Amino acid sequence: MTEAIAPIPDPALERRWQAIRAKLLAHADQLAHQGTLVARTMASGRRAWEVRVMDRQGGRRINRNIYITADDRPELRRRTRDWLDRCRAQGRWAEEVACHARLAVAVEGIAGRLRPGLVPTRDSVGRLTSR
Repeated sequence: MTEAIAPIPDPALERRWQAIRAKLLAHADQLAHQGTLVARTMASGRRAWEVRVMDRQGGRRINRNIYITADDRPELRRRTRDWLDRCRAQGRWAEEVACHARLAVAVEGIAGRLRPGLVPTRDSVGRLTSR
């Protein structure tokens, strides 16, 4: 029986990932709704990967490019894609919560019209009471 040996983390890779992650976190509010990981060809002919995001500074739109890696580090691309996916999911939470709140208000309104005696009311202090 063979045991799977966990790969030893590369300290240089981990340092680079922490630097990339810090830059991504600085633009997390924009990356929750826009921005993408793209490849571009450098002057040397090599392919480089970067995250492009539009930022606003002083009322002006500024395109930012966060360099990730060349083709030789696929692990950094994978981590960046995963981070962007999680960031986008968290960006959708506020929209989902608002949608659920609207649904709850609609259900409460329908329930109040169907059975007016079942809808709780508030007393003069603001506490919920039943009729």
